[in-house]
Formats: sequence, structure tokens, C-alpha cells
Amino acid sequence: MLKAISYKLFAGCLDIAKPSGEVEVKPTPLYSPLQFNHSQIYYQWKMGRKLRGISGQEAIEAFKKFGYSQRKGKGSHVNLVKPGSNRLTIPLHTELSVGLLANEIKKAGLTVEEFQELLGR
Repeated sequence: MLKAISYKLFAGCLDIAKPSGEVEVKPTPLYSPLQFNHSQIYYQWKMGRKLRGISGQEAIEAFKKFGYSQRKGKGSHVNLVKPGSNRLTIPLHTELSVGLLANEIKKAGLTVEEFQELLGR
């Protein structure tokens, strides 16, 4: 008969009770102090505020200023290409989500501040 291993979450640590009776304590990755750096959280919050309210067409125009050219896409999505760089896919929505836009900016090799300059904001 197999004995089950019991897990308990207490104060950011995972207590693992093994069948032999010994208890192993490990910090959980959800509560790791390295993951929640306050300056990183503030930067992500600040970045998210800067990227709100940008439409797909505005983003396409900004990426074109950076050297991307438009290829045909499928449906309401547009593909942007640049030699020696990743292909970007931008949906033609009235407002892009912050995460999608941040990911495309990162793939293009830009910073949020550089992208805002290309937008003219």
C-alpha cells in the first residue's frame, strides 16, 4: 500500500510530509521575494498606463515609422515585416490590449518610451 505525501502551504513555505515522517520545507515560487520586486511592479503598472487607448491602426503607423512594411494579413489582422527582425501581427481593433502591445514592442526591439515617440505622444 502506498502512503500519500501531504502538502501544506503555510506562510509562504511548502511543508512536504514524506511517508518516512520527515518534513521538508521549501519556499513556494508564488511567494518568492525575487519574483515580486516593487520597482518591477511599479514599472509594469506605469508601462501599462502609457500603452492604454492605442488603436491597431495607430500602432501599425508607428511600426511603419520604425521601418516595418505592411503585408497582407488574414481577417482583421495585419502582418508587419522588416528584414532581419521578427514578424509582427497587429489586430485592427479600436483599442489594443496592453499585454499584446507590450509583447509586439518587445519583439520589435523597442522600448515603451521609443514607441511613444513614434506615436507622437
